[in-house]
Amino acid sequence: MKICNHCKTEKEDIEFGKHSTRADNKNPCCKVCVRKKNKVYRKIYPERVKNKFFKYTYGITIAEIEELSKSQNHQCAICYDDFSNSKCCVDHNHTTGKIRKLLCSRCNLGLGLFRDNSDILSQAAQYLRTFN
Repeated sequence: MKICNHCKTEKEDIEFGKHSTRADNKNPCCKVCVRKKNKVYRKIYPERVKNKFFKYTYGITIAEIEELSKSQNHQCAICYDDFSNSKCCVDHNHTTGKIRKLLCSRCNLGLGLFRDNSDILSQAAQYLRTFN
């Protein structure tokens, strides 16, 4: 049993997340309080959270994404739709992590469904040409 530093309630050890620098290896706040604090933080600092996500996931900042978007005239690299009409996605090589271009969500999803395999994508294009 442990008392949460935030809500001051006594709870089972299982209700506390891990914390590597503490002697007991447990977070001083329970998981429920941590979630509440994180939710408030995300609401107050959405740009910080977004920037951390892109930096951690792709190694790129929001400013660099905006620069890339500007170089693409704010259009998808495949279908040329405006990003104002759909969500902008960072397309990257899943093996190397290298960023390719920005895509609209539909094109990004399409590449993902074809497993980023150009041979399968070519076969799909040939299939469409055959039946159109």
